[in-house]
Amino acid sequence: MIGPILALRAAIQTHLASDAVLAGKLASPIAASPLFEEAPRAAALPYATFGEVKTRNASALDTDGCEQFLTIHVWSDPASRAGLDIAEHMAVRLDEAPLTLEGHRLVQLDFVSIETRRENGGRLMRCSLRLRAFTQPV
Repeated sequence: MIGPILALRAAIQTHLASDAVLAGKLASPIAASPLFEEAPRAAALPYATFGEVKTRNASALDTDGCEQFLTIHVWSDPASRAGLDIAEHMAVRLDEAPLTLEGHRLVQLDFVSIETRRENGGRLMRCSLRLRAFTQPV
C-alpha cells in the first residue's frame, strides 16, 4: 500500500495536471505533472516543486488518521508577480478539493498560507504555498 504522503502528492499532481489555466501560467508545458519533485536543471521560470512535508499521527480511539502539512514552492523571477499568481491559483484549486487518494481517504484539505521570499542572492522569488490535510487509510 502507498503511504499517505505519496498518495496525497499523487492526487495533487493528478488534480493540477487537468488545469489548463495553470498550464498556461507555468513556463514549461505540463508533461505528466505541473509539479516537480526537485528543481529541474536549467528550468525556465516560473515552475513549481513539492517542498517540505510534516506529518503526524492523528488517530482517535476508533479511527486511524494522518495529519499532513504540505508545502508547494513556486519559483519565479523576483521582478514579476507570476509566482504569487500561480501560488494563489493553486491555493484556490486545492482548498477543500475532493481528491481521490490511492489506499487512503482524504477527509479534509485546507489552504493554510502563502509566504514569499527572495532566494539565491535575490535572483529568484520563492512563493511557498502551505496546505493541511487529514487522511485515513481505507
